[in-house]
Amino acid sequence: VEDFIAKKRYIAQQYQQGLAGLEDVTLMAAHPDATPIYWLYTILLGPNSSPDRRRRFVRDMEDRGINVRPLWMPINCLRPYIECQAYHIEHAIHLYNSAISLPSSVGLTDADLERTICAVRACVSK
Repeated sequence: VEDFIAKKRYIAQQYQQGLAGLEDVTLMAAHPDATPIYWLYTILLGPNSSPDRRRRFVRDMEDRGINVRPLWMPINCLRPYIECQAYHIEHAIHLYNSAISLPSSVGLTDADLERTICAVRACVSK
């Protein structure tokens, strides 16, 4: 388990370093009193991101052979729940429109991480 957690943290560290300074992308932050495991590493596209921009980014990454995933649609936006009460969800739509989870498998190699980092940089710049 400790090796697994160490690899997850290593992946996050590589993304943090490789994507640092990338304009229009917010990297994962950790509270100073927390030590995250980074089960997934998720970035946020810029504040004006939209479902179309998110879809383009996912498609562009997939065209490069890299599988990334958006967050699931907030449940209150799904047809069966559209009329249901929702409580304190003011950030849900923004996150849905802008959050992308990058490859985070412990089986990733340094070459996989470098390829993903380069692809993110290229796709964000489009």
